[in-house]
Amino acid sequence: MEASKVFTVRSHVLGLLESGQITEGQQIPPARDLAHELDISFAKVQHGIDALCRDGLLEAHPRQGVFVLQGWRDRVLQDNLSVFDKLHRLPWLPGLLDMIHEEIPDLRITKHFSRSILEIKTTLHVLTRHEEYMDLSTALEDCYPDKSVFFEKAFDPFRINGRLVGIPFSFSPRVIYCNPKLFKKATCTLPAHGWTSETFLETIQTLCKTLPPEQVLNWHGYPFLWMTFVFRAGGRLFDPSKPDPVCIDHPNTLAGLHYFKAIGKALGKRPDYDDDKCKESFVNGETAMFIADRLFTNRIKISGFEDWITVPLPSIPGGQDVTAQATDLICVRNSCSSPLLVRKLVRMILSEPVQDRLAQEKASIPIRRSSAFKSFDLDDTREAILITEMTKVCNDFHLASPYPGELVLKGIQRILDDNLDIDKGCKELASLARTTLGIRNMIPENSPVVSEFAVPSKRIPPPSV
Repeated sequence: MEASKVFTVRSHVLGLLESGQITEGQQIPPARDLAHELDISFAKVQHGIDALCRDGLLEAHPRQGVFVLQGWRDRVLQDNLSVFDKLHRLPWLPGLLDMIHEEIPDLRITKHFSRSILEIKTTLHVLTRHEEYMDLSTALEDCYPDKSVFFEKAFDPFRINGRLVGIPFSFSPRVIYCNPKLFKKATCTLPAHGWTSETFLETIQTLCKTLPPEQVLNWHGYPFLWMTFVFRAGGRLFDPSKPDPVCIDHPNTLAGLHYFKAIGKALGKRPDYDDDKCKESFVNGETAMFIADRLFTNRIKISGFEDWITVPLPSIPGGQDVTAQATDLICVRNSCSSPLLVRKLVRMILSEPVQDRLAQEKASIPIRRSSAFKSFDLDDTREAILITEMTKVCNDFHLASPYPGELVLKGIQRILDDNLDIDKGCKELASLARTTLGIRNMIPENSPVVSEFAVPSKRIPPPSV
């Protein structure tokens, strides 16, 4: 399929902006020059430029020309699909985007706009900003009435107040990737299934005797990492089924955070975290352990690095054998004016050919069941562990509004990054969360929590999220 002439003009001009050839305040090439360069009629070129003016990216000045407006990157374009990360971090993504471009040529793929009408996003972004996205329940039902072909549980976190705010197309557990040679060099026993949190700390301490901290383990305050340890300790941030839905200061949640902080303490002083450098260090055979989702397998295989194994995360006493679900999703902003385009993308990205392509890339686990098992080498024990852990993904996030999820995530990240008191900090965050829910009349009648903002006559039970 070929893109329309007007789309080609728009895409070309946007390419000039994204590449930096034209910057804010500068004039774009005259329409007649563009028509000659692109071999497209002047009328079509003018139509494309006029459309970009209506979108708020360009502004025409009579007898002077057309100029780029300030803040063009913040505009939301109807024909844009934005990706959530740098392409070099996701080796499988270009292949997927090529398939989308071939099937839907009038959909422009970009990583330069902060927002687009269609977006590829990850778990925590969608949960904390779900109100920005439209309900995709009808689109999914129209395209795939039989949901049994997918891992349906992976959809659950994104069904919020009766709305499906994102459609997962791949998901993954998190495991620990290890380098046996570095363990042997440090005379350290290789971790194995069933190892404990205490053994994990001892392993870190042993490895630190021969390796700098940054080459022992990736440790940082990013929520997706510490939340896995909170889940494994049996904790949660919010639980709508409880009389007091705020669990930030629950003993199990605190235990998970304290253990995560203990890992950082065992590592000692570390330089500022750089995710790309840490990943590169592992695939170069320089780092002993790396906590990551299944996507990291793709990067390792592309690098040609062979001497690695996978092990589950260590168990925490009194906790649960689970891992936080990592998800890649398609989301559509509420201002979308083309339901046909949405259905095209949903139908395609969940189709067997696309899902099988993801399987070939050995990236995250395809959401389609038949494709998922094509992505694993069952004779490789490293893959077998990922299959086992796939059944243990936990998606009890409950970070969506009315819960102040984004605020709490940022608060805990600061507590960890700045080495603040966990108990005191989480107590303050929990108090703030309860006050917020009281203002929103979201404290249930049977709650032991007393909020001066709660209106008893208007109290309603927490929503099912």
